[in-house]
Amino acid sequence: ALELGVDISGMDAVIIAGGGNLNSTGSHHIFERIAVARVAGLLGVPVYVSSQTVGPLLVPEDRALVRELASCATVFGARERATAVLMREILEGTGNVTQTLDDALLLEPAEHRDELARRLQLPERYVVGSFTFHAYSTGLARESYYRELARMVDSSAVERDIDVGLMPHVGVLGTLEQDGSDNGVYGHDRIVAYSGS
Repeated sequence: ALELGVDISGMDAVIIAGGGNLNSTGSHHIFERIAVARVAGLLGVPVYVSSQTVGPLLVPEDRALVRELASCATVFGARERATAVLMREILEGTGNVTQTLDDALLLEPAEHRDELARRLQLPERYVVGSFTFHAYSTGLARESYYRELARMVDSSAVERDIDVGLMPHVGVLGTLEQDGSDNGVYGHDRIVAYSGS
């Protein structure tokens, strides 16, 4: 994320990574990225896009902006196969679209991870799952989405003989005023309720 007042002209490159899917339900993500890419282009600073999910909903105006963003990028990293296919369609076979994984995959474990694992009472072998609470772009009803995620978590746990710990993708600070159904903690509670593992 760029703070207001950052001088792009002094940068060797601009890397746009993560930070929200590029789709018409959250078009502000498209606008902020294209604004940064346009400024970088005017200044001759190369742009690299990494770990993005695009679509599935893109109205024609947003589709044109996503095409512009991908066209000006040295590389456009698509976080999953569906995005790579969509971006190649949008670019009509031109451009440099590369299917990648989520950038977080390359993070090194924190220095104090063993201490943290003990405090959280984590088992010796575990992976972390982090899922958004909503099913907006999946085509599934919310409870069906949670059931499907529980099935995938259970499958991973059994096939890999590993425990899965859930970490909220989106959470809140403080207490919730409402029923809490708009945050990751609620979503993970529902996944756990459907899980057999």
